[in-house]
Amino acid sequence: MKTAKFALLTGRDALSRVLEGIEAGRAAGLGPIKVNCVVIRGFNEDEVVDFADFARSHDLTVRFIEYMPLDGKKDWDRTQVVSGAEMLGMIRERYALVPVERASRSETATRYRFADGAPGELGFITTITEPFCDGCSRLRLTADGRLRTCLFSSRSHDLKFLVRGGASDDEIRQFLIATVATKEAGHGINEPGFTPSAETMASIGG
Repeated sequence: MKTAKFALLTGRDALSRVLEGIEAGRAAGLGPIKVNCVVIRGFNEDEVVDFADFARSHDLTVRFIEYMPLDGKKDWDRTQVVSGAEMLGMIRERYALVPVERASRSETATRYRFADGAPGELGFITTITEPFCDGCSRLRLTADGRLRTCLFSSRSHDLKFLVRGGASDDEIRQFLIATVATKEAGHGINEPGFTPSAETMASIGG
């Protein structure tokens, strides 16, 4: 990724720091190191194969993520979504890939390794075109203490109020059980009337 494009996408000129951080993690023996890549049509879909090269040459896990309505400005447009299948097809024009068995039913990424045994792994998170809501077991705790049962939910549950209010472990446990029981059946992005969250991914956390 070019420096100017990174700055435009992330809001900060920090590509060199990120690359240095990846190398520092490798030098420290951390692993697997995962790099998330959100692919947006008309912006960076021409770099999908480059990121696969990056995974091979640096022994990284690169996760390709379909563009989701989480910009907070409601500028998201379905025509900007590059499907996981399309990304996979781009990479397979250069490399043979073999699937990696899912570690659990709730795993979000469909994973592949290079058939020639080269290092690195690729994953595809297809939230828009192939939703995995029926296997999702995730909860998200925001930095300000709110529990969300779905990344795209319009509701949040105030866990901080309980914790700071002196609630017992059992009261917190019961609150979590009751909250999980309200978890949505699906994110609803592909349903009529879906309203994107007014919060950005950065403010939600993740």
